Order: sequence, then C-alpha cells, then structure tokens
Amino acid sequence: MSLFKQIALSIALFLSVVLGTVLFLNFQSSQKFIQDQLYSSAEDTAASLALALGGILTKESSEAELLTEMETMIAAIFDRGYYASIRLKSEDKVLISKEQDLAVKDVPQWFLDHVEIRAKAANSDISGGWSVFGTIWVTGHVGHAYVQLWEIFVDLVGTFVMMALVFLVLFGVVLKIVLHSLKDVENQAKAIEEHNFYVNEKLPFTTEFRYVVRAMNSMVGKVKIIFDKEAESLKKYYELLYSDATTKLYNRRYLMTQLSSALTADSDHSQGSFVLFSFEDLEAAKKVVGYVALENLLVLLAEMLQQQADSSKDGMAIRMNSSDFALFLPHVKPSEIEDDLQTMIDRMQKLFEDLSVSKELCVSAGAIVYTHEDDPKSIFSRADFELSKAKVKQTSVIEYGPQTVQKGVVLGKEEWTEMFNTSLEENMLKVAAQRVISIENKTVLHQELFLRMVDQEGTVHNAGYFMPVLANLNLSDEVDKHVVNLALHYIERATLTTSVAINIGAGFLKDSNNVSWLVEKLIKYLKTSSAIKLNFEATRFAVMANVEIFARFSKLLKRHGAGFGIDNFSIDAQGLGYLKEVNPDYIKADCSFFLDLKDDENATASESLSIITESLGISLIATAVEDKETITKLKAFDVHYIQGSVVNTPEMLGV
Repeated sequence: MSLFKQIALSIALFLSVVLGTVLFLNFQSSQKFIQDQLYSSAEDTAASLALALGGILTKESSEAELLTEMETMIAAIFDRGYYASIRLKSEDKVLISKEQDLAVKDVPQWFLDHVEIRAKAANSDISGGWSVFGTIWVTGHVGHAYVQLWEIFVDLVGTFVMMALVFLVLFGVVLKIVLHSLKDVENQAKAIEEHNFYVNEKLPFTTEFRYVVRAMNSMVGKVKIIFDKEAESLKKYYELLYSDATTKLYNRRYLMTQLSSALTADSDHSQGSFVLFSFEDLEAAKKVVGYVALENLLVLLAEMLQQQADSSKDGMAIRMNSSDFALFLPHVKPSEIEDDLQTMIDRMQKLFEDLSVSKELCVSAGAIVYTHEDDPKSIFSRADFELSKAKVKQTSVIEYGPQTVQKGVVLGKEEWTEMFNTSLEENMLKVAAQRVISIENKTVLHQELFLRMVDQEGTVHNAGYFMPVLANLNLSDEVDKHVVNLALHYIERATLTTSVAINIGAGFLKDSNNVSWLVEKLIKYLKTSSAIKLNFEATRFAVMANVEIFARFSKLLKRHGAGFGIDNFSIDAQGLGYLKEVNPDYIKADCSFFLDLKDDENATASESLSIITESLGISLIATAVEDKETITKLKAFDVHYIQGSVVNTPEMLGV
C-alpha cells in the first residue's frame, strides 16, 4: 500500500473516531435534553391541571357529577396535547384514565429499536379545601420526542459528513502537494530496481525526502561512473584484441569468433559470401611512396571495404594480416554484388595509379559462397584457392568460385511462396526446442525455439535453409507470428513446461500492427496462464542497428511479464552503451568469446564485462557448448548458463 493511502487511511480512521465520538456525545446530550423537556412539560401540565381540578371541588355537587366534570376537563387537555396518559388516582384507585398507544411516523424502525426515550410521569395533588382529593399523573408522549430526536440526528450526521468530506478533500490536496516529490523518489527507486541509471534533478522540499534523493543520486552517479569506466575499458580491449590498429577494421581473431556462431544451421548468417583480398606487393609500394603514404593508402582501401560491408546486412570488413583483407557478407551471393565488387577493385586500381604504384601494387580477390555446412577451415581454403587463381594473372582481378547452393536457393519466388503457404496450411512449419541450463545446478532457465520446415518429401530443414529466402520475400513476419502461436499452443498443451525463448526480427517490430498483435497475445496469455515466462531475443546486429526500437520493445515486454535477450553477443567498436538503453535480461555469446576473455592478457576485460553485466542485472549465457571440458573452462568465468549439444540437440515438438 502506498504511503499516501496509508496516511489517508489513518487520518480517515482518526477523523471517523473523533467525529463519531463528538456525534455520539451530541446525540446523547440532545436525547437527555428532549427527555428533560418531556418531563418538564408533563410536570407543568400536571400542576396546572391539578389546580383547575381543585376549583371544581369547591362546587356543591355530588361525587359523580364532580368526576364527570373532571373527566371532561382531563379529556380536553389530553386531546389537544402530546401525552401518553393522564390518570386521576385516589388512594391507589384509578378514578379517571386517558391513554394512547405509541405510534410514530417518519422515523425508521431501526432508530426506534436502538434509541430509547423514557417518559417519566409527573404528578400533582388535587386539594379541595384542607383535604387531598387525589393525585393527577401526567406522562408525556414520546412519539413527538422521537420525531424531534430523529431530525436532530439527521442534521448532526449530515453536518458531520459534510465536514468530513470537506476536510478529507482539503487534506488530500495538501497531502498530494506534500508527497508530490515522493512520486519522483518512487520512480527513481523503480528505475534503480530495473538497473536504469536515472538521476532525479528535482530535490524535494521535505528535508527527509531530500536526503533520500541525494543519496540515491549519489549512488546512481557512482554506478554510472563505474559502468562508463568499465565500458570504456572494454572498448579499448576490443581495439587491442579485435581491431586492426591502422585501418580500424575487424581482425582475423574477431572473424573467427563470429564464424563459430554464424556457421550453424539455425543462424541468420548461415548463408552468404566470403571474399578474400590480397594486395601485392606492399613492400615494393612502400619503397616508392614511403611508410606514411602507404599507411594512408591502406586506410583508404579499408574505407572502401567497409562501405561495401555496410551496404550488406550485418556485413563485416576484416584485415586478415598485413596484406590480406576479407569481406564477410551474410544473406548475399557473390553474383548479386559482382558489379559492386568490380567497381570497388577499379577504384582501388585508380588509387594505385594516382600514387604511381600501379606497377608495384595490384589487388587480387577470390569470392565464394558459404553455407552452414561449411566450417572456417573450408571457407578459408576455398577462398584462398580462388585468390590463388587471381594472383596468377598479376593484375587487379577477382575470381569467383562455383556457386554450389542448396535446393532452396534456386527455387523461384512463386515456388517459395507456394511452399511456405502450403507448409502453414498443412502444419509443416514446426519448432525444435533446445534447453538453456544453469552451469551450477543444471536447472533449466528456458528452452529456445528454432524453426523447422518439413518439405513434401518429409525432409526436415533448419532455419538456415529457408529463412534468408523468406526474408527476401517479406514473409518473415508471418513466420515470427507462427512461432509465437506455436509456442503458446505447446504451453497450453503442457508440451512446454519451462520458460521459452523466441527469436524476433527488427523488421517485425518496425510494423506497429505486428507489435499490437504481439501485445494482445501477451495480455491474453497473462489472463489465462502466466506460470511459464515468455522471452524474446534478437541478434546483436539487429539490436545495434535498431537500438531505439528494441529499447521500447524491452520495456514493453517487462510491463507484460515477459523478458528480452540479446543473441550472438560480442564487443565491437560501438561499445556497450546500448546495453543501458535496451537493458536485456540476458545475453548469449559463443563459448569461444568467453574462453577468449579468460586469457591472462584479457583478465581486465573479463572483470569489466562481469561488472557491467552485474550492474545491469544481465545473465550471461554461453552457446555452442559441445563438451564437458568447455563447461569446466567456463566455470572459471562468470557465466551463469550454458546452451549447446552438450545439454541437448534441438528436439522437435509436436511430432
């Protein structure tokens, strides 16, 4: 319960007690006053009636005549007054008696049942000369008293309720003003709990709150400084370990860490082009133009390669060694960029001519197609073979290897669309699940779902076979929706009994209709069953290219009880500042990335990554773990969970 509600409830309770007590005392006072007034009226009536009846006794009449006249006078008084009874007694003998039953209108029965008004009888002696004839007893009628007391009660309650409402409204306004700054304190506390570095610039007027805000700001500031310092340290580590000092391109070591995760059946990067470049002869060119000019030339060549990499989705430009460079271009075939590559080589040759080193220097290149069936060694071997063919010609030229691809790549657009629609209709698009377990106690964190397609021959194809094609056909949104529906379906059927992780693309989130569809699914899921947590994850490449989109998406998921993770994590030139904005629940990186960090020379970087992830509450998951020896090595690092064939191979669901 909020502080405002607690204070308001306490004040309301206190006010109710005070006003209730005052109301009770006022009501009791009014009740006593009415009872006293009722007795006083009866006493006056008894005295005046006794005096009048005493005058009748002076007449010379029989006793019967006197009683008749007295009864007439008593009846006259009784009929025009509010009396319950008037009696004339003589020596305990009732001579005359007038009575009426209690009948009260316009007063609720519960009031009559719970409020008692006692009408005390008043008496006065009737004297005739020196002798006492009898005693007149008068009892007031409480009906009128009840009516008066009820009206007083209604007025009191109305007045006190009005006073209470006015007071509570005024109190609420004042309390809102006083506690307004507390809302900022609450928001800051929530931000800190969610690992956001939020500094409250507005200091509260209330002294105690001001001290709290200052302390929280100081803590956030210190954590932010630590984060920025460690992030900068990791950026320098990246520059030393994964970046070429001269050209600022990725180096061979970085390429190797990316290939291990890219060349998997379920990777988005499992198909594409690899182009190897070699510049011959740099040493001869250096003798002509000098060291500085040659370094500047290499920077210009690197910029051309980087521009070509940037033109392809998730492309990378790499300096393999002093004279060899490479392009790693997922999602494209060499034939699709043949003109661009030739244009780039022509531009390079023009640079050589401008520097008068065209006789000493030329560029040779070899381009091949790769698939998930390749490994790094086969890719390098085939690319080097094509490069060797280009070098023989001793001119700036590029050689292309045979574009041997899988069946799916040569299918036409209409054939692919028909295959996809048929797979949806016949429920041949399925999912396989792979567990992510704790490295310590083997408990399951979640199961990642991988898409599978079963063709008409019954062959099961991994996502790397068809997803690049479906993306080019703008069908990936339908695939993402299908996977979400399958996940919810298997949760409902209890096929999935642990949390799940579903891959989501940036293109899906760019469409507001898709996001609305997903939110509706999450809301409906939470209403029916929220025991199993839903997680969504995207590749680092997608997140870094769309930080704002994924930052909003991450917050949206957390509002609806879901989680967000980043796959294929690594460190690059952009640094790790985006982690603060996206604030994922976990990050997944190839196990080789963590093992690389464990080298003695990288101990500082390892500690920096641990500090950064712990400050943001991010869990670390090592993927592609294939053997128990790797698990033992990973335990030396702050890895929380593992995923890979050592845990289990992806298992088909619903078959």
